[in-house]
Amino acid sequence: MKKALLVVDYIAGIGSDQGSCASYLQSHPNIVANTNHLIDFFRSHKLPIFFIRLAFDTNYTNLPQHAPKGAFLKKERKFLLGSKDVEFLPNLHYQHGDTIINKTYGDIFHGNQLLAALKQEKIEELVLTGISTNNAIANGAATAMKHDFYVVVIEDACGAASEYNHRLGLEFMQQSQQVNEVLQAVDYISKSTLSSKISY
Repeated sequence: MKKALLVVDYIAGIGSDQGSCASYLQSHPNIVANTNHLIDFFRSHKLPIFFIRLAFDTNYTNLPQHAPKGAFLKKERKFLLGSKDVEFLPNLHYQHGDTIINKTYGDIFHGNQLLAALKQEKIEELVLTGISTNNAIANGAATAMKHDFYVVVIEDACGAASEYNHRLGLEFMQQSQQVNEVLQAVDYISKSTLSSKISY
């Protein structure tokens, strides 16, 4: 199966400063480190990587009309394109020219062309990393499963606002059958390295 790595919401407005997952990432530095190992692995094998982030134009196009925090986002002008909120974390192995997909809600497929891009690349397996486990990752896994992707979540390359929320997200995905595998980063890399079925 041809694989793609999805790197989700490692941006300043969520992962640093006063972001909802900032303190968790600070106390669990292995999360970004493990994500970087996967980025480096995919890059070295010339496999697709998509950097996905919450980001809006000035009109907040495609933000759901009744999103619970929609009014707050608009009032505070949060996550606007060009603002610090949407900048990738400095310790993330993002490189200029990498593929960026902007989403406009919790689901990584919302308000963008991610699905079309994956289908065009003939991707069959999605490897999910990022924040937060119980929001963007869980919602994205559910949508991916509905669109016939094989879904892998890298447990130690995901995080949330708390360990409880992280575990809750993982358990929900597994119990609701929205994920095929939940793996550690080192195990995924080892498995992919040894497998003769990896696609380039």
